[in-house]
Amino acid sequence: MNEKELVLLWNDKRSQITAAQMGPTIILAGVLVLLAVGNIGAMSAAAKYLVLGIVAASGILASVTQFAAAREGQSVCADLAALGPKTAVGKGVAGSASAISVFGGLVVVLDLVVFLLAANLLLS
Repeated sequence: MNEKELVLLWNDKRSQITAAQMGPTIILAGVLVLLAVGNIGAMSAAAKYLVLGIVAASGILASVTQFAAAREGQSVCADLAALGPKTAVGKGVAGSASAISVFGGLVVVLDLVVFLLAANLLLS
């Protein structure tokens, strides 16, 4: 692949990471609205566990998607780094490999923290 194709692929991976957050963000917003208006307190324990399961499932699927896109982004960075002379954009993307590595781990940690906070709110 040439530099332009790799940069386009890089942008596609970044878009996948962003798009993967939309579902869980909307679900969490809905949970926060239910908490704010007091509807969750009136729910049965089974309904609360269902909501928690939906939060968990959407978060897990988003995490897997983001982690995969981050790994693929690292591969794009490696391929770009191996190319000959590059534009400033190509150099910038190629230099992002370490940041993508950190992001891959951070996604998992942040998603776990958000889930634990949501579980605490739902079940307390």
